[in-house]
Amino acid sequence: MERFLGRMFGGKKPATEVAPPGEDVPPPDAAELERLYQEAYMLRAEGRVAQAEAVLAPRAGARAQHFHLARLYAELAELLGATAEAAARWESICAHRAIPDDQWQREAHARAILNRAASGDHAAAQTLAEAALALFPAEARIMASCAGAAESRGDRPGAAALWQRAVDLAPDDTAYQEGLRRTRLPAEPSATPVRTAPGGPRIVVLVLAYLQNAAGMERLARYFATIDAELLVHVDAKVDDSAYRDAAKRHANLRLMAERLPIYWGGFNTVRAILRAAELAVAAGPFDRLVLITEDTIPLLAPQDVRRRLASAVEFMHLVRRPGPAVQRRYRGFYFFDSLATNPRHCDPADRELNDDVITSLERLRALRARGKASVDLCHGSTYWALSREAIMAVLERHERDAHVRESFEFSSIPEEQYFHTILGGALPGRHFAPCLYADFSRPPHPYVFTTQADILSRPQAGAEMFLRKTDMGSAEIEGFVESLRKKKELLS
Repeated sequence: MERFLGRMFGGKKPATEVAPPGEDVPPPDAAELERLYQEAYMLRAEGRVAQAEAVLAPRAGARAQHFHLARLYAELAELLGATAEAAARWESICAHRAIPDDQWQREAHARAILNRAASGDHAAAQTLAEAALALFPAEARIMASCAGAAESRGDRPGAAALWQRAVDLAPDDTAYQEGLRRTRLPAEPSATPVRTAPGGPRIVVLVLAYLQNAAGMERLARYFATIDAELLVHVDAKVDDSAYRDAAKRHANLRLMAERLPIYWGGFNTVRAILRAAELAVAAGPFDRLVLITEDTIPLLAPQDVRRRLASAVEFMHLVRRPGPAVQRRYRGFYFFDSLATNPRHCDPADRELNDDVITSLERLRALRARGKASVDLCHGSTYWALSREAIMAVLERHERDAHVRESFEFSSIPEEQYFHTILGGALPGRHFAPCLYADFSRPPHPYVFTTQADILSRPQAGAEMFLRKTDMGSAEIEGFVESLRKKKELLS
């Protein structure tokens, strides 16, 4: 898999440089050091990272006296994209005279390794990794950081071995399990690569399926076959997939994901399913666009018009920067929705029983609360999008490398509306974003279910979107509408 190693944190540069030692004017006492730390920390928490860096830069020498000030200084360099500087800061923290405990020793070593690898200095990352493994031979966090460094230099077998050791030490950590699975992906595609019309973009359509009605999926397969696009379908593990398996036998451009996750409303498993589909798309061969929709989605344009739009330089994602307090709270709060026991949607009380997996996840949530969530420039938008290969690779790279951001969103509310958007909001400067899907939240049910062609044509605030959801998959009018669009392609062929 390709990596964007030099853009771990969006490619930004620090707003200020560390002041030379001779110009450093440290605060006079511990109380002033604590005040300085609190001031910079609050700026960071508000997303004002450059300002926090500016507050600390003239007082670089104070880091020798205040461990958490030094830690914050290193974290700011990470957030500003200065991975080499961040690595140097974390390396100095490894020997900080005021470091409080072994936990922070391990964390500092791990982050020094990852930042050296992200900066492209693989030799230094390897040296740090060897030293850390000698110091902490039974620490899963260290194994994971060394695995990430091995991945970044292209050593998949070495990375897989280290991920395996991390999983052996912490078998319930889903991030380590994902790393092991990722590095064990076959080098050659296990399925036929996406078929492509000459001169057109290669398109993979990821369909999230959960309604146990394959009619909508088959409708999409027929439509997208006219532009040689492949459907990759993730069926919720909680539902019977027999109808989907039967449908897949009837359509050459449709395949089901073998690995199925249980999907819970508002939980991180939706993000995991999307990312695993993206990895499969990458493994199956080059593509230009990955489109994310659901089985009750329909196109609004003729196939050749959709293909023409997907060939543009636009990232089709509804992206809102600096969302309001209600959306900010979804990230800043701590939630775990990936189980019946903890999901807010209704279920039988007997299904609320806590099992070991749920308890382990809640213990990880508690540890994250003690540590604090990653400071990000939060972005928000619709779950559904049509992204370029470059955008998908940027998401995969950040997801693989930034465990703190990944875990922060894992314990947020409805992360599929924020995770991809936040990563791409900073990773693709200057790129134009535009919505690709229409949904009507102005009338009940929310979103409104379209049942007739008149419904579609008279929809409120109709724009230039390519797709629409939700629709009645049993409606003959909806079927006829999509079929008429598909035949426009046939008439022009």
